[in-house]
Amino acid sequence: RDLSVVLDLGCGKGHVMKHLHSNIVGSVVATDRSAKILAVAEVPEDVICHKVVMDEENINFGNNKFDMVLSGLT
Repeated sequence: RDLSVVLDLGCGKGHVMKHLHSNIVGSVVATDRSAKILAVAEVPEDVICHKVVMDEENINFGNNKFDMVLSGLT
């Protein structure tokens, strides 16, 4: 699979995305509506991660941007 760009929607403290590895994922866009929580979110050590403050009910990304979307407990 080519999972170049993954979206972690409502990532919280990064409980799901911290388990991603560069042999599976190219980069991660982590979103959460809380800037404070997003600031402390755990990110994968070997994967490029971009953090974006965004309400998961108002997603503002273009079409076909992500190869996979993760969302746990949001």
